[in-house]
Amino acid sequence: MQHKHQSVIQTTNLAFGFSNKKSFLKSINLKVERGSIYGFLGPNGAGKTTTIRLLLGLLRDQNNSISLFGKNLLQNRITSLSKIGALIEQPSLYEHLSGHDNLEITRQLRKVPKEKIDDVLQTVRLSEAAHKKVKAYSLGMKQRLGIALALLAEPELLILDEPVNGLDPSGMMEMRELLKMINKKYYTTIFLSSHLLSEVEKIVTHVGIINMGEMLFQGTIAELYNLQKKDLKVHVQVDNTAAALAILKTTYSVSSDDDCLDIIIQSREEVNEIIQLLIDNNIKIYEATMENKNLEQLFLSMTHNYTVS
Repeated sequence: MQHKHQSVIQTTNLAFGFSNKKSFLKSINLKVERGSIYGFLGPNGAGKTTTIRLLLGLLRDQNNSISLFGKNLLQNRITSLSKIGALIEQPSLYEHLSGHDNLEITRQLRKVPKEKIDDVLQTVRLSEAAHKKVKAYSLGMKQRLGIALALLAEPELLILDEPVNGLDPSGMMEMRELLKMINKKYYTTIFLSSHLLSEVEKIVTHVGIINMGEMLFQGTIAELYNLQKKDLKVHVQVDNTAAALAILKTTYSVSSDDDCLDIIIQSREEVNEIIQLLIDNNIKIYEATMENKNLEQLFLSMTHNYTVS
């Protein structure tokens, strides 16, 4: 019996280049735990889809650095890939056929029982639209049908590339709830790529952030929140900026702009200490406001300000 917390995906210094002169991916070390929902995040062109294609064997791993389900991918390709369902970008569907017929084609290829079609249609909430032609489906319905195709063979791992891309807010919410249900009900490990941290953070348990082919962060969503807490700032407007700056700079990292002070702090409790210190020194305070980056801003600052060494 496999251990509950075994890594379903693990890469060791995964690198890839479309030419011998330049590496597109550089030393990617992924660790995706069984039962997790792992968000693989980065701006467009960061290397997310290339990484996914390597994991699925669609691109060859030149350095033999990928393990799936605890086994080397190149040495156990058929066994490993048989446990995976995948949806890369837009699903490939026969639009002149019904949703049911699309599933039937894949069912025969994967050699799974006929009753699985009704099961997956119910899971993705397409039972009532099963016999409608796919060309009449909305984008959200097509995405859910793509998920149904990936679920037919009861995969242990579901790999999704930009599953909410192009969806309206209602479609995004439906996809979020669907993925959480699949993860909870079937204990399916989900690895999904996206450039939308604000959307993905609502469902993931773990996060990997990539930019320009290099990993910038990997850890739990809680660890990412902790990074956010390390960048707290308080803005204080006072009547005497120069005097206030002189008082605070011995203890805090502080800068000034006209009548406003920007002070870096480690915890919210320090705000009260700063205000009391200024009052004790007869500095009038007109306004004090907290600023801290939300996760979307943190993500943008990590990726947009990153320079490859």
